[in-house]
Amino acid sequence: MALAASLHDHVLAPLVLGGAVRPLHAIGVHAALALDAALPEGPLAALVRAARIRAARQIVPVDAVSEPGRPEWALAAALNDVFQAVNPAFATPLRRGMARRILGAAEAILDRTAPATTAAEALARHGWFGRIFELRRTDTTVSWWVGSQTCAGYEPPMRLRAWPEMRHVTLTKKRETLFDLAPLAVPRDRVVRAMASFLSRSPLTDLATCARGEPVFAWSASSIGLLAEPIGRRLALRAVALLPADAADESLGRATRALARGDGVAMGHVLRFLGDRALGAVASPDGSGIEASLAPDAVFARALGAFAARTRLEDESNEERDAFRLGERTRWLTGLSAVIGREPAVGDFLRAYGLNRRSPA
Repeated sequence: MALAASLHDHVLAPLVLGGAVRPLHAIGVHAALALDAALPEGPLAALVRAARIRAARQIVPVDAVSEPGRPEWALAAALNDVFQAVNPAFATPLRRGMARRILGAAEAILDRTAPATTAAEALARHGWFGRIFELRRTDTTVSWWVGSQTCAGYEPPMRLRAWPEMRHVTLTKKRETLFDLAPLAVPRDRVVRAMASFLSRSPLTDLATCARGEPVFAWSASSIGLLAEPIGRRLALRAVALLPADAADESLGRATRALARGDGVAMGHVLRFLGDRALGAVASPDGSGIEASLAPDAVFARALGAFAARTRLEDESNEERDAFRLGERTRWLTGLSAVIGREPAVGDFLRAYGLNRRSPA
């Protein structure tokens, strides 16, 4: 299908390989949901497949990742339409309405696209969209002796750069994220919400980029569902481990504080994840344990994880207990207790969820 081939070449391939993303004209709901095609054959597709495997191998040793199906094509189309909605060409009084309709179509596509429900699906989608927050638009401001002009996302024409010494021409380049673009024809908060909705459909990407600025990371049904599956939780642990520890823990702690009170099932999955993260830190070969942080949310996330990990190590009925040598358990328990001491209120927090020291987390 020609639309799928163009979407692959101009949007998906640059997302995976790096390079300039050149959005297509707005695709719309009907065409996006109808997309279902095999990847185009050729050198570019081969490079993309290899890059997706390399990205996946940063998290798990695999030799292949699944090809896109209808949901992945729909997500790519929704992303394309979000990019079109923030096109500065629409930031005029007569064209703002069109940009809002395009963004509305992207939101509708996302509403009708199911999140990844298995670890394999989550890994495959992350292979397509894992670099989404590396995108930047380069805006160039050309100044000369009697004026200036900003070229948003394209190189200034020669007529603006002519006679640079005589006209005192200077060029200033600025790289902007999707959420810092200006001028915008659509409300910025709608763009942020659309991207949050997009991330909820690709939960491994959501967790792997949790240290981002916007949209602020929050636990969703899909990200918690990924943690509920042992393989999914391992993928999430390895993906988050690639991020700066302080920034990741600060985001995780803030999101965990915001979980709905009383939702013990969701909190149990989050606790297991944070506990595995804490246990991995104290069991590190150098024995350095979990580093202290000045950020309150990071301290909270680490203490909560240490609390969950200590509970598992102390639980007489836990089948994992005898798998650890006594000397290791003693050292790890000492390290975990020291981390808990930095945030002693974790017990009170857990009781609000109906959980206690003997939580199955």
